Amino acid sequence: MILADADILFHRNVNDLVIHPWNADNLQAASYDLTLGPYWRFPWEPETTRHEMHPQGFDIPPGDFILLHTEETVRIGNGLVGFVCGKSSRAREGFQIESAGLVDPGFEGQLVLEVKNLLPDLNIGSYPDVYRYENHLRVKPGMKIAQLWFARTVSKSLNPYSSERNHYFGQMGPVGSRTRA
Repeated sequence: MILADADILFHRNVNDLVIHPWNADNLQAASYDLTLGPYWRFPWEPETTRHEMHPQGFDIPPGDFILLHTEETVRIGNGLVGFVCGKSSRAREGFQIESAGLVDPGFEGQLVLEVKNLLPDLNIGSYPDVYRYENHLRVKPGMKIAQLWFARTVSKSLNPYSSERNHYFGQMGPVGSRTRA
């Protein structure tokens, strides 16, 4: 069952759900809008690499794939699960946001966003003259980039996300893959 705004507020009030910083204007009918944090990186760069965005942002070229992160830090209590997905308005601009959007019960940290510019490269092939801009997509800190919606789990997890068991617990910034062999 997807949580409505009243349910999100209830879980926030009983401390089952923490979103910091909280902005009441970001609460939607059945989701919470997430804003973009100040760092980015390419997926293949070392874990310690973080590029800081200029306050005016930067452009993602057509076809490029980068890792971004939310400004918000979230904590999802046991008994809830979160789902990150792109905002419709951003998808209509050409953004593909979040390929792996499940946020497990017990997770705490900033959310990493896998972002791709889906627009075609006008320098490759021939395209009709219907494009109004050069197909670069601008991202900048603080822009609304994705949405987080929540559901109740049928029961509490026996093994919620934790620092002892999960390698992304407490992540901050655009953390890359920590796949274990």
